Amino acid sequence: MQIQQTRQQIVDIALSLVGYPSVKYSSPYLGKNPPGFDCSGLIVHIINKIEIFLPPNIRHCNEFLDSFGVFVHEEHKLPGDLIFFSRKGSHPTHIGVVVDSNHYVHAPGLDGTVVEIAEISNSIIPPSKDQIYQKNPIGYKRVSIKSGRWQKLLT
Repeated sequence: MQIQQTRQQIVDIALSLVGYPSVKYSSPYLGKNPPGFDCSGLIVHIINKIEIFLPPNIRHCNEFLDSFGVFVHEEHKLPGDLIFFSRKGSHPTHIGVVVDSNHYVHAPGLDGTVVEIAEISNSIIPPSKDQIYQKNPIGYKRVSIKSGRWQKLLT
């Protein structure tokens, strides 16, 4: 599989899941399949579909931020990169897939909602429990493949 095709596959799979049910996180074993996705379960499903090795200890958005992929600066984000958000402002609480410079696909993680395309906004708002996810991106990571001691980026 060529690297460029892999990046596009991430976006294509994410877009193909728009409209599928989204559910509130309830267990590391649920929320990873079309009957209902939580935010990180959607990412697990996508990464598994493109057949990239995902360590078994990675399931939640904080684990993706800590242990998967390579950080990229916001101005260098590309389609297929992972985007992270925080309701608390200090640690990741939500994750999605960048589809273009202004949009991402995510599972809102609330019962009765669906996987959707949302707008990326750079508005800074003070932390509160009612923050809107797209108002506070806290980082971006590029999916990578282990290559010896180094990570081979999907470009």
